[in-house]
Amino acid sequence: MKFQLSLNILIYFFFLSFFISCSKYDTSTNYSMPNSEIIYRNGWGNSLPVSINISQNFVDATPYPDGTTKDLPTYIQNAVDIWNAAAGLTLLQIAASHDPQNGNSFTVPCSGITDRLYFPLCDNTNGIYMDLIAGPNTGWSFNTGKSSGVLATTLWLSNASNTIILKADIRFNRDNYIFLNAKNNQLTGDTTSENSTIKTYVDLQSVVTHEIGHLLGLSHIQTSSSIMFPSMTIGLNQTHRCLNNGDIDSIRTIYKGGVAADITTIQNKCGGTVTSLKNASDENEFSTLKNNPWKTRNLYYGQM
Repeated sequence: MKFQLSLNILIYFFFLSFFISCSKYDTSTNYSMPNSEIIYRNGWGNSLPVSINISQNFVDATPYPDGTTKDLPTYIQNAVDIWNAAAGLTLLQIAASHDPQNGNSFTVPCSGITDRLYFPLCDNTNGIYMDLIAGPNTGWSFNTGKSSGVLATTLWLSNASNTIILKADIRFNRDNYIFLNAKNNQLTGDTTSENSTIKTYVDLQSVVTHEIGHLLGLSHIQTSSSIMFPSMTIGLNQTHRCLNNGDIDSIRTIYKGGVAADITTIQNKCGGTVTSLKNASDENEFSTLKNNPWKTRNLYYGQM
């Protein structure tokens, strides 16, 4: 998830707007593939539900000023519940214990994976991690090679035919952003004393719902009401947590056989309304943001 600062919005409206740019790599073919809302047409195959481990960082980073705590995993759980309700299946579950590892823990390559960005794919855990500087040769930029404008990235390991996800991880850029509950200007969650002019506040649930959509096999969707739309606004009171009908249809295209989508749960967890798809003329407004995110590389792994 990559974001480009919109200076006019920053000056006139005092919040940050960013565009998302993604890449996915695949050597099962030698040609570029067109845009699609689905990357892995079979998702996780028969490996459901997928267990996700949350880094202990998401617990340690959540003190209130009075010393009490509120787990950021609550917002991650909301995102999981939203996608499960949309599919009518238990696609995901959060592991009972928190993973002691963080983004700095992955320092050793494995067979075929030598790019530090992908080192989390070398273990058997599907994890959600923070990358935060903790000394030399640590932190977001060193660990991932990505710019400070990227909020988070999802990594996959797939089968040779590039149809089924075998392993996935999500990395969050904690060096440049403070992830919390940004709704209604509430500084709840990660209430550190860091200066927000240096580190921008970002609504965790909005970002993690988008990234979990990738983790489940979805690409970007070029409709502004979609949770997978490649543009969002960050800052206090800036959230985009809800799915639209197209998001629900897309996830149910991958994961078939579920009961009807539970719209009530989705809306309760996202705190908003499931909206209808935009019409074609509305979608054309965003055509200039479209690009081809598909490239080729030497291994069956990818990022978005």
